[in-house]
Amino acid sequence: MATLPIFNTYLHRNIFDRSGSTKPMEDFTPEQINGIANSYNNMARALNKFQALYWSELTHEQQLDLNAYQNSLLNRVQDIQTRSVRPAFKNAGEMAIIIQQATDEANVGIQRMTDTTVVLNIGAITVALASYVARTNLRGIQTALRELGELLKLTSKGFGAESSGYENI
Repeated sequence: MATLPIFNTYLHRNIFDRSGSTKPMEDFTPEQINGIANSYNNMARALNKFQALYWSELTHEQQLDLNAYQNSLLNRVQDIQTRSVRPAFKNAGEMAIIIQQATDEANVGIQRMTDTTVVLNIGAITVALASYVARTNLRGIQTALRELGELLKLTSKGFGAESSGYENI
Protein backbone atom coordinates (compact mmCIF):
# COMPACT_ATOMS: atom_id res chain seq x y z
CA MET A 1 0.00 0.00 0.00
CA ALA A 2 2.47 2.58 -1.17
CA THR A 3 -0.07 5.24 -2.11
CA LEU A 4 -2.81 7.08 -0.33
CA PRO A 5 -5.89 4.87 -0.05
CA ILE A 6 -8.18 5.15 -3.05
CA PHE A 7 -11.29 5.93 -1.04
CA ASN A 8 -9.81 9.27 0.11
CA THR A 9 -10.43 10.61 -3.40
CA TYR A 10 -14.14 10.45 -2.59
CA LEU A 11 -13.90 12.63 0.51
CA HIS A 12 -14.29 15.86 -1.41
CA ARG A 13 -16.79 14.72 -4.02
CA ASN A 14 -20.39 15.83 -4.06
CA ILE A 15 -21.57 12.47 -2.70
CA PHE A 16 -21.22 14.03 0.76
CA ASP A 17 -22.98 17.24 -0.23
CA ARG A 18 -25.70 17.95 2.33
CA SER A 19 -27.17 20.92 0.45
CA GLY A 20 -30.70 20.99 -0.85
CA SER A 21 -30.06 18.69 -3.81
CA THR A 22 -33.22 17.27 -5.32
CA LYS A 23 -31.66 13.92 -6.17
CA PRO A 24 -33.79 11.21 -4.54
CA MET A 25 -32.41 8.91 -1.88
CA GLU A 26 -31.57 5.38 -3.01
CA ASP A 27 -31.46 2.10 -1.12
CA PHE A 28 -28.58 -0.27 -1.71
CA THR A 29 -29.23 -2.93 -4.34
CA PRO A 30 -28.97 -6.61 -3.30
CA GLU A 31 -25.57 -6.78 -5.05
CA GLN A 32 -24.33 -3.72 -3.16
CA ILE A 33 -25.59 -5.16 0.12
CA ASN A 34 -23.76 -8.42 -0.57
CA GLY A 35 -20.55 -6.54 -1.43
CA ILE A 36 -20.69 -4.47 1.75
CA ALA A 37 -21.57 -7.54 3.84
CA ASN A 38 -18.61 -9.44 2.36
CA SER A 39 -16.29 -6.54 3.16
CA TYR A 40 -17.51 -6.42 6.77
CA ASN A 41 -17.16 -10.22 7.06
CA ASN A 42 -13.62 -10.08 5.66
CA MET A 43 -12.71 -7.32 8.09
CA ALA A 44 -14.05 -9.33 11.04
CA ARG A 45 -12.03 -12.31 9.79
CA ALA A 46 -8.87 -10.18 9.52
CA LEU A 47 -9.32 -8.99 13.10
CA ASN A 48 -9.83 -12.59 14.20
CA LYS A 49 -6.66 -13.73 12.42
CA PHE A 50 -4.67 -10.91 14.02
CA GLN A 51 -6.09 -11.89 17.40
CA ALA A 52 -5.15 -15.55 16.87
CA LEU A 53 -1.64 -14.69 15.74
CA TYR A 54 -0.89 -12.32 18.63
CA TRP A 55 -3.09 -13.91 21.32
CA SER A 56 -0.30 -14.39 23.86
CA GLU A 57 0.89 -10.80 23.43
CA LEU A 58 -2.53 -9.21 23.87
CA THR A 59 -3.86 -8.02 27.20
CA HIS A 60 -7.24 -9.29 28.31
CA GLU A 61 -8.74 -5.87 27.50
CA GLN A 62 -7.29 -5.94 23.97
CA GLN A 63 -8.72 -9.44 23.44
CA LEU A 64 -12.13 -8.20 24.55
CA ASP A 65 -11.88 -5.14 22.27
CA LEU A 66 -11.03 -7.29 19.26
CA ASN A 67 -13.93 -9.62 20.08
CA ALA A 68 -16.29 -6.64 20.35
CA TYR A 69 -15.14 -5.24 16.98
CA GLN A 70 -15.66 -8.60 15.30
CA ASN A 71 -19.12 -8.98 16.84
CA SER A 72 -20.10 -5.44 15.88
CA LEU A 73 -19.09 -5.96 12.26
CA LEU A 74 -20.95 -9.27 12.11
CA ASN A 75 -24.01 -7.60 13.64
CA ARG A 76 -23.86 -4.91 10.91
CA VAL A 77 -23.71 -7.72 8.33
CA GLN A 78 -26.86 -9.25 9.76
CA ASP A 79 -28.60 -5.86 9.97
CA ILE A 80 -27.86 -4.92 6.39
CA GLN A 81 -28.64 -8.36 4.96
CA THR A 82 -31.95 -8.69 6.80
CA ARG A 83 -32.69 -5.05 6.01
CA SER A 84 -33.42 -4.27 9.65
CA VAL A 85 -31.50 -1.10 8.77
CA ARG A 86 -32.08 0.51 5.39
CA PRO A 87 -29.50 3.19 4.78
CA ALA A 88 -30.35 5.43 1.84
CA PHE A 89 -28.00 7.79 0.04
CA LYS A 90 -28.26 10.21 -2.86
CA ASN A 91 -25.89 7.99 -4.81
CA ALA A 92 -26.01 4.55 -3.22
CA GLY A 93 -23.77 3.03 -5.91
CA GLU A 94 -20.86 5.36 -5.19
CA MET A 95 -21.38 5.05 -1.44
CA ALA A 96 -21.29 1.24 -1.68
CA ILE A 97 -17.98 1.47 -3.58
CA ILE A 98 -16.52 3.82 -0.98
CA ILE A 99 -17.55 1.59 1.93
CA GLN A 100 -16.18 -1.54 0.29
CA GLN A 101 -12.89 0.10 -0.71
CA ALA A 102 -12.37 1.57 2.75
CA THR A 103 -13.14 -1.70 4.49
CA ASP A 104 -11.04 -3.73 2.07
CA GLU A 105 -8.07 -1.36 2.46
CA ALA A 106 -8.40 -1.57 6.25
CA ASN A 107 -8.38 -5.36 5.92
CA VAL A 108 -5.16 -5.26 3.87
CA GLY A 109 -3.64 -2.77 6.31
CA ILE A 110 -4.29 -5.06 9.26
CA GLN A 111 -2.64 -7.94 7.46
CA ARG A 112 0.57 -5.89 7.27
CA MET A 113 0.50 -4.65 10.87
CA THR A 114 2.29 -5.86 13.94
CA ASP A 115 1.43 -2.82 16.08
CA THR A 116 -1.54 -3.82 18.24
CA THR A 117 -2.55 -0.23 19.01
CA VAL A 118 -2.83 0.68 15.33
CA VAL A 119 -4.78 -2.51 14.57
CA LEU A 120 -7.18 -1.78 17.43
CA ASN A 121 -7.67 1.76 16.12
CA ILE A 122 -8.30 0.50 12.58
CA GLY A 123 -10.82 -1.99 13.97
CA ALA A 124 -12.59 0.66 16.03
CA ILE A 125 -12.81 3.10 13.14
CA THR A 126 -14.08 0.41 10.79
CA VAL A 127 -16.82 -0.44 13.30
CA ALA A 128 -17.65 3.28 13.57
CA LEU A 129 -17.82 3.50 9.76
CA ALA A 130 -20.23 0.55 9.63
CA SER A 131 -22.36 2.17 12.32
CA TYR A 132 -22.45 5.52 10.51
CA VAL A 133 -23.40 3.76 7.28
CA ALA A 134 -26.26 1.97 9.04
CA ARG A 135 -27.56 5.35 10.26
CA THR A 136 -26.85 7.23 7.00
CA ASN A 137 -24.68 9.67 8.95
CA LEU A 138 -22.69 11.42 6.20
CA ARG A 139 -20.60 13.54 8.54
CA GLY A 140 -19.67 10.46 10.58
CA ILE A 141 -18.81 8.53 7.40
CA GLN A 142 -16.56 11.36 6.23
CA THR A 143 -14.80 11.54 9.59
CA ALA A 144 -14.31 7.76 9.78
CA LEU A 145 -12.93 7.68 6.21
CA ARG A 146 -10.50 10.50 6.97
CA GLU A 147 -9.28 8.87 10.20
CA LEU A 148 -9.01 5.46 8.56
CA GLY A 149 -7.02 7.01 5.72
CA GLU A 150 -4.61 8.56 8.21
CA LEU A 151 -4.08 5.25 10.00
CA LEU A 152 -3.58 3.41 6.72
CA LYS A 153 -0.96 5.96 5.69
CA LEU A 154 1.01 4.76 8.70
CA THR A 155 1.02 1.24 7.30
CA SER A 156 2.21 2.46 3.91
CA LYS A 157 5.08 4.33 5.60
CA GLY A 158 6.12 1.19 7.42
CA PHE A 159 4.95 2.19 10.91
CA GLY A 160 4.15 -1.07 12.64
CA ALA A 161 4.05 -2.87 9.29
CA GLU A 162 6.24 -5.89 8.95
CA SER A 163 6.03 -9.28 7.41
CA SER A 164 4.79 -11.12 10.44
CA GLY A 165 3.65 -14.41 9.03
CA TYR A 166 0.05 -13.26 9.35
CA GLU A 167 -0.75 -14.37 5.81
CA ASN A 168 -0.01 -17.98 6.76
CA ILE A 169 -3.04 -18.27 9.03
